[in-house]
Amino acid sequence: MTLCVACPAAGLKVQQAGRKSRTGKKSGISVFAAAFGNDTVVASAETLGDVTVSRVPAETGVENMRRERSGGWICTGDFWLRQLSQFCLSVAAVLSAAEFAVGDEFPAAALQGIVQQHCQSCHDGATRLGGLSLDSFATDLQDDSVFHLWQHVYDRVLSDQMPPTEARQSWQVADRDRLLTLLSGPLQRASLVRQQQDGRALLRRLTAFEYENTLADLLGERISVADVLPEDVPRGGFENQSGSLDLSAVHFLKYQEASARVIRGVVPISPQIPFSDERSGLQITEKGPNFREGLGRTCRLDGDSLIFYTQLPRYGLCATAAVPAAGRYRIRMQAAAVGEGVQSIPVGLMRVLQSGREGPELYDVVDIPAGEPQVLEFECELAPRQAFVVNLLTYWDIRRFKRPIEEYTGAGLRVDWLKLEGPIGDWPGPGYRALFENLPLQARSVVKAEAAGGRVPVIRENRPIQQWESDPLVPVSADARGDAERLLKRCSMVISSC
Repeated sequence: MTLCVACPAAGLKVQQAGRKSRTGKKSGISVFAAAFGNDTVVASAETLGDVTVSRVPAETGVENMRRERSGGWICTGDFWLRQLSQFCLSVAAVLSAAEFAVGDEFPAAALQGIVQQHCQSCHDGATRLGGLSLDSFATDLQDDSVFHLWQHVYDRVLSDQMPPTEARQSWQVADRDRLLTLLSGPLQRASLVRQQQDGRALLRRLTAFEYENTLADLLGERISVADVLPEDVPRGGFENQSGSLDLSAVHFLKYQEASARVIRGVVPISPQIPFSDERSGLQITEKGPNFREGLGRTCRLDGDSLIFYTQLPRYGLCATAAVPAAGRYRIRMQAAAVGEGVQSIPVGLMRVLQSGREGPELYDVVDIPAGEPQVLEFECELAPRQAFVVNLLTYWDIRRFKRPIEEYTGAGLRVDWLKLEGPIGDWPGPGYRALFENLPLQARSVVKAEAAGGRVPVIRENRPIQQWESDPLVPVSADARGDAERLLKRCSMVISSC
């Protein structure tokens, strides 16, 4: 059988399977077919041994394919290169699976010839270019160091990093394909054996992203701790590889720091302090710091409504007032997309600290439709002194528009008013109940006074948030040891159920 292909790698796969069939070894192929036009070619383990491969330029395509069977020639006729490419890919995929299932032992003799001819000058015991020596030519792939050595060679050759460009005088495409073919099967089989013995993944720590998600599952609320933990170093393009997720003394210290942040995040420092704020577009420009510097340049007023066409800067944001206490707040606003031919506009929902130089933190994106302004409602977790922000996501600078901003007809956002109220939901939150169940909360000064037997201070109902920050609420337990053991058992049960 003569197969003319523009894909030599697939052809080599066919030839290799054919050689296996002639030596009495199972190739893993029973019968499969590929249709070319109105004809059908059937390939099997018994006939693949007679395959010879002839490469043709991809530009010319394939003129015809002839196959010798039952003493005669059968011609499939002309067909498109695209159809033959599909056939070659199917052959390569099936044969790769067959090689993975059976295949020969480590091809030391054949591989050594290629290594001596093309690799030895750079990777002998004396030169060791890149720290790699192939002098010993170890072949036991069950040994971790040997497996990783040949895996490294395979990856570098596959990515055309080996041999280097200046050392490719005698290196041909056929040499590359042969080396990859010789290593592919043994490496796959060794990897399968390791998976069967050790499992697909070794025991490892969580990445910072996984740790945050696990905490969110356990506590019912999200607390950011990834910035506290050491950076996860990718390996092989992935951050969740067990080989790079080790544990060090620094990790243990950082996990303690992250745990302290979690405790501070779930234990409220004060009772719920009702708060509400409502602002029209005009009032937003009046109460925002330095907002009027952008009026007529990045935004404009239409009566009491604010219209802006670009991402507003830190010093002039479309925002509510900052909240005094942490909690979940309900946001309502009346808004619409504007501009000729605009159907909707994507808008970022953000939060920002009242003071500081850091920009707003994006937590969600919504589409706001054009037409008559609609009342939209959201919910947002806010920390003390954080404000809710709505902003555009485009980086288009409207100041490039040299005519008056009133003549601009591009996409923008119209905000009639913003209203914030809260906190809403249960108090304490789900995170506190997950960790401390039903333990009561009292001001720290009260707990200390009662423990010392001294005079208990009086806590006013309308106590301002500044006093709560210096004298926060803390969990109170009449049996600290008993409650600690009970809560540890409860946390263990919750963790094991995840």
